[in-house]
Amino acid sequence: MIVEKSSLLEGLLPGWMAMRKRTTADRDSAFFWNNASEFLNRELLDIRKKSPNTVENYRRSLNGYIDFLESEKLIKRKGICYQDFNKYNLKDYLLYMKDKQKLSEKTCNLIMTAIRALRAYASEESIDVTAVYISVKTIKGLPVTQKEIEYFESSQLQALLEAPPKD
Repeated sequence: MIVEKSSLLEGLLPGWMAMRKRTTADRDSAFFWNNASEFLNRELLDIRKKSPNTVENYRRSLNGYIDFLESEKLIKRKGICYQDFNKYNLKDYLLYMKDKQKLSEKTCNLIMTAIRALRAYASEESIDVTAVYISVKTIKGLPVTQKEIEYFESSQLQALLEAPPKD
C-alpha cells in the first residue's frame, strides 16, 4: 500500500495544519470590520455612554483613515485589517492630513485619538492585535502652537464699559 506524502502529514499533524491555516486577528479583515462595528455601535454608545455626535465623529475619523488606506496605500477596503494600522501608515496619515488635506494640528490629533481608541479596544478584545497596538503607541501627535491671548488695555476696557447701549 502506497500512502501519499500529503495525506500522511495531514494524518499525523491535524492540529498543526489547522494552526498553520488559521489567520490571526491582526491579519483578519472580517475580525477588523466586526470589531470596528462593535466598537462604534455598542462600546462607545452603550458602555462608554458617548453621545451620538461623538460616535459620528469617531466614525468619520475612522472612515477618513480607511479612505487614505484605499487611495494612498492602495489597500482594498474589504481587505483592511489591524496590520494596516501600523506606525508607518499612521505617520504617513498624519502628514497626509496636515500637508495634503491642510487640516490643523488640533484636528489631526483629534482624528488620531479616535484611531487610538479603536486600536486600544481591539487589543483588549484579541491578544493578536496587542503587538500592533504597542508598536504604534509611541506615535506622538502633531505639536500644537499656542496662540497668545490678547487682552483689552485698561483704557479700552473702560471705554467699552462706559459706552452707551445701542437701542
